[in-house]
Amino acid sequence: MSRKLILILGILLINMAIYGQQKSAQQYISNIAEELQENEVAESTIEEISNTLTYWSETKPNINTITAETLLGYQLINPMQAAEMQDYIKNNGNLLSPYELIYMPSFTRQTAQTLMLFFTFGKEEEEKKDLREYLWGRHEIMTQYNRFFEQKQGYKDGDYEGKPGKVYFRYQYNRSQQYSAGITAEKDPGEAFFKGSNNHGFDYYSMHIFLTPGDRLKTLAIGDYQVTMGQGLICGQGIWGGKNSATTQIRNTRQGFKPYRSATEYGFMRGAGVEGSLKNINAGLFASYQDIDATVDTLDKPVISSLSATGLHRTTGEQAKENSVKEFIAGSFINGRFGNLNINLNSIFTNYEHTIQKSGQLYDLYDPEGQNFANLSGGYTYQLHRFTFFGEVAWSKNNHWANLHGLSFYPSESAGLALLYRNYQKEFTALHGYALGEGSSVQNEEGYYFGLEWLPFKYTKVNLYADLFRFPWLRYGEKAPTDGSEYLINIDYAPQREIDIQTRLKYEKKSTTVSDQQYADLVYGELYKWRIQAKMDFTKEWSGQARLAFSHFKQDTANYDGWLLFYEHFYDPPESKLSASFRINIFDVEDYTARIYTYERDVLYSFSVPSFQETGVRYYLNAKWDITEFISLYARIEQTTYLHKDEISSGNELIEGSERTAIHTKLRIKF
Repeated sequence: MSRKLILILGILLINMAIYGQQKSAQQYISNIAEELQENEVAESTIEEISNTLTYWSETKPNINTITAETLLGYQLINPMQAAEMQDYIKNNGNLLSPYELIYMPSFTRQTAQTLMLFFTFGKEEEEKKDLREYLWGRHEIMTQYNRFFEQKQGYKDGDYEGKPGKVYFRYQYNRSQQYSAGITAEKDPGEAFFKGSNNHGFDYYSMHIFLTPGDRLKTLAIGDYQVTMGQGLICGQGIWGGKNSATTQIRNTRQGFKPYRSATEYGFMRGAGVEGSLKNINAGLFASYQDIDATVDTLDKPVISSLSATGLHRTTGEQAKENSVKEFIAGSFINGRFGNLNINLNSIFTNYEHTIQKSGQLYDLYDPEGQNFANLSGGYTYQLHRFTFFGEVAWSKNNHWANLHGLSFYPSESAGLALLYRNYQKEFTALHGYALGEGSSVQNEEGYYFGLEWLPFKYTKVNLYADLFRFPWLRYGEKAPTDGSEYLINIDYAPQREIDIQTRLKYEKKSTTVSDQQYADLVYGELYKWRIQAKMDFTKEWSGQARLAFSHFKQDTANYDGWLLFYEHFYDPPESKLSASFRINIFDVEDYTARIYTYERDVLYSFSVPSFQETGVRYYLNAKWDITEFISLYARIEQTTYLHKDEISSGNELIEGSERTAIHTKLRIKF
């Protein structure tokens, strides 16, 4: 069959399938955000993923302008599909239709439909050469206001300096995939606004200019940006893979620089980065200098007792930490591709204005200490037919090591396997490291991971993983080394585009030490989580989603159960200027250890993934109104009612009563 005929058939089929794609795109994004939150991925990373995928779903860039590695990095395809796509494009040129994917044995109908949600197919258009054309592209201005209706204790007592509303502003400019610039400003609830400690206006400002102009000068980042090198052992800002239902996609492919647009006030560089390319070699340099939040003790001389990552400056105590320490970071990376082998060498150096001092607790014995920190690492990726081998070995200035090695293997088009071994020495120090693991840092952990992806029947996909880990030294609050294991199986059945049924079982077994005993006896806690959910498009205007979830935690004589049930209804007519969704959620969870997470839709580019405990009812209403072609208004109102409580939260966040109500509004102007 000729490519021309495939293109004609593709156009006809795309026109037949166009309805409902935006809803499906948002559902896909929702599923990703929920999994990331459950695995405690940084909020800024979840926001960046959601923003990028939403932007793609709205602008539909040409898929030929996006590399297969980028698609893999956003988990839109798996490693086998990435390799097949690269080979196909190399031999046949651009993808002119999504139905060319049928020539690639590992691509399924569902994968092709997913790519159609975010991209167009066809010949790349030549970039306009006139400098005036750079003013074209997409401009976007957004303002947002959020607040709780009930008054919290911090406002009653006067501990919070500002008013309870959250105020957010962002201007964003994009031109194709090559140019991006933007300004973000935010004040959190309780922070002053154009007065007091913030007489300069917002509490937080961020700016970026990000260019990817060509083959030689690949990337230029100015302002705020993130850096990822190798598998993240020494610098993993923005990595978001790890343990989730995409069980074989454990290799980090999100290399180099990314623009930073988030309102999260930590986890990014502030300065400049540049990446260039010559033949098969890429190299990058970056530098960052900024004031960061920290607790500084000054009894004898200034020392840093802790680095703060909340971004909140509401009280005098929080304001004392604000921008109290200067941080300088510099680094470099070089990547070389030699046939099927890719090698990278990375370095990073960090200096703080004052010395970081450990607390003196036994569990803190190997935590970072000093004023200057340095890391080096080397990584590799090797493709051999259906095998992909990858890994990274890292060194820290205190002469200790961390290493990670893995492989993925696709024995057939319907099955894939992944294996990974990690060993992060307890003395290893990497302040900006983030890699696959159970802990939150690249330190004090050894583990073995196994993942499987299998398509046993038509329209059915099974994903499972097993992860075994141990901590050679004490963790926070523990009196002895601990260990654990974690298992997940996820089954997705989608017989039609309008129907998707999914069930998931997750089991965790982790040891801890009894806090009130003198000796460190290990006690194992077990957590079971099961859920089943279904999504169905009833008509072109109406669709619905329902989920039933259970949890059970047991440890020694403690047993806690939880359940949650929600139904969400969507109204989204294809040609209407108004769309809306409503969810009602009932839950009964006996203890925090058995908490249940669910993803909730919010105003554009925002997300909410609350954890549920206690007994109650929660509901929300989202609405979007396209006032004109260029102006849209978003609104959300939510309320949670607890059945057996007369106080919610504690301290400055305490609310007297059993209800908590919030409203979110956002105005977007695009031109």
